[in-house]
Amino acid sequence: MWLAIVASAVIYSLLAWQSLAQLISVYIWLRSATTVLTVLSAWKLRRTQPDLKRSFTIPGGRAGLLYVVCAPVVMAAVALLGSDRFGLIGGAIALALGPVVYRALRTKTHSSD
Repeated sequence: MWLAIVASAVIYSLLAWQSLAQLISVYIWLRSATTVLTVLSAWKLRRTQPDLKRSFTIPGGRAGLLYVVCAPVVMAAVALLGSDRFGLIGGAIALALGPVVYRALRTKTHSSD
């Protein structure tokens, strides 16, 4: 827990010299990634566990699911590609580092078991 707080503080201090608009641009990249991962998880869950009882279902069968997944992905792509240079570079770096950090932490967690 403390490591996450220290890492966040270092990242925030490095970004503090940027304007608010530039910081929001990077935030949009990260928020878009969260949204895309959320809709992709619904697609994967429906594909891997089609008979699972759900409290909420996406109507429209495959076409409805395709819309629910594709619409946010397309909107995110349009927003991200239209961002400023700092957001484009910073957001792309942040997205690229996500899987690297995930794998490193996952490897560390599994090796300590």
